[in-house]
Amino acid sequence: MEGFSRQEIFDYQVRTRPSIWAQFHTKLRGKPYRFEQLNPDGSLDLRKPFQISPQEQNIGLRGQRQFLQQMLDDQHPYKSEQKSRQCGASENEVREVLWFADTHPYSSIVYVFPTFDQVADFSKTRIEEVMRESPHVKSRMGYDPKTGKKKQGEDPVDNVRLRKMGDNSWLYFRSGSTPKAGEGIPCDVVVFDEIDRMAPNVMIAFNETLSSSAYGWRRDVSTPSLPGVGVNASFKDSDQQHWFMKCPHCGHWTTMIHDFPKGIEQLTVDRHDRPNHNLHLVYDWVQGSDRYIYICLKCKRPISDEMRINGTWQPLYPHRDRIRGYQISQLMCPWISASQLMQKKADYKLEQLFMNYVIGLTYLGDNIMVSKGDILRCCDTSLTNPYDLRRDRVCLGVDWGNTSWGIAGMPHPDNPSKVIILDIWDVKDEEAVTTDGRKNNPHITRTADKMRQWDARRGVFDAGYGKDRNWELMQVFPGKVFSCFYPNLSTTSTKNVDDQWSEDDAKVNVDRTLALKLMARAFREGLFVIPAWVVLNPLFETFFIKHLTNIVLIRDIEEDEKTKKEIITERVGCMPGGDHFAHAANYLSIALRKITKSGGGGDFWV
Repeated sequence: MEGFSRQEIFDYQVRTRPSIWAQFHTKLRGKPYRFEQLNPDGSLDLRKPFQISPQEQNIGLRGQRQFLQQMLDDQHPYKSEQKSRQCGASENEVREVLWFADTHPYSSIVYVFPTFDQVADFSKTRIEEVMRESPHVKSRMGYDPKTGKKKQGEDPVDNVRLRKMGDNSWLYFRSGSTPKAGEGIPCDVVVFDEIDRMAPNVMIAFNETLSSSAYGWRRDVSTPSLPGVGVNASFKDSDQQHWFMKCPHCGHWTTMIHDFPKGIEQLTVDRHDRPNHNLHLVYDWVQGSDRYIYICLKCKRPISDEMRINGTWQPLYPHRDRIRGYQISQLMCPWISASQLMQKKADYKLEQLFMNYVIGLTYLGDNIMVSKGDILRCCDTSLTNPYDLRRDRVCLGVDWGNTSWGIAGMPHPDNPSKVIILDIWDVKDEEAVTTDGRKNNPHITRTADKMRQWDARRGVFDAGYGKDRNWELMQVFPGKVFSCFYPNLSTTSTKNVDDQWSEDDAKVNVDRTLALKLMARAFREGLFVIPAWVVLNPLFETFFIKHLTNIVLIRDIEEDEKTKKEIITERVGCMPGGDHFAHAANYLSIALRKITKSGGGGDFWV
């Protein structure tokens, strides 16, 4: 760098390295934003929080966040960060977008959250906190850093959804609750924060605008939920960077996350269940009250805080260069001891929440709502001829799409608490037939044929995709065709919500999660009967079973709006491969609940 002054070199580094910009221009909860905490002699500050006075600028172990620095400086166009909670990744991402807006004139950055409430909270807290503690950021947003008032000649744009920074750079904050979130927004960078909790395909609307940008940066940041879904979908296709740590005793390299829980050893206790070991006399990072320690799986010796700090990012699949993936876990955080981590495991009521939020891994386990065995147990191969059955109160359920999926069923003649599935079918766009120069709509034509074939009394159809299709069917079958909407009907105080029918408007509002749980329970309890002719349908094995076994129950921890306490909420997610027949079966169940309730059906459907 000969010929440049030290200040010019420093300014260049600030402009080109987000980690230096963040350390020079921002703070975190009143303390300097750092990735490393050093003592005056240059050694690592390994003090625990209780050993540090509030007046000190150093924060000891909590400030040893070396694993975050490369992530922040990495300017790969597409980064996927599969993370646990409370590891600092979100604060990092805030600084990346502010650095980009500050150093890239006339740029547009979109930050997407699952709900508008989260958008508002993030914009008011995270962004305003950085502004409050950073004179530079405040000035670049058009405010005098000393008085906090608008700078002369500036016209700040500073609201929950939109902020202006630097040389005409714009920060948009949007909700990802609908796939239309990205329509009409030009963007150079888009950040999907908690992408696993957003509407499916919400990122599609951003792809075109990103492709026309000179930068086209995308960031997927989230605690994971299901394998192959959300952040894990992009992470599994990435180079999968992991934080590798080297044992100082035997030289073995480990990521700890791949070894979990084998890399944690339970210490001895006495007959009163009190810790009974002397490791705290040998290792200064072990407390006398500790019940667990991290160990090297090869030599079985304890792993120190310093070893976890001095790791290095290495990819498992270096040849995958389209997406840069980072796996972040609380196992990497030196301020979280093995005892604290295992206490969290005990505190979490559900293993899924612990694996997602603390370890940072996907979880399936007991979240599967319907198994293949449940479906096969519903099969009754003694029923071989649909014309042997007396048809009564037949209903249809259809999930629309480019390929539509339908199910016909009715209450069992001998047991009205059960349902016989009479037919399953699919319809594709390419089945359209041109007559007299006009193409018919195969979805409407085929569904109308099924309504007539089975003399259906009522059909419930997907409202999200098939609004026009439903309207056309209503003209042909007045009083029999109903659109299903999925508003959020349940609350923390309401455990059971009835389907809300409007005969005049030909629609039904249904709580999505509760309805799908009822439908899944019906399969588990054998309340669906699948006759031989349906089992022999080619769609049964290839799609019907696949779609139904793809629906899974996901739990999250949210804050109750009234009590402000944390509560466990539930939502139904989908594994890769589609869940269309599951929704068709749900629509059928909704129709049958209405029919049997008004016509003397079984207890379950009521």
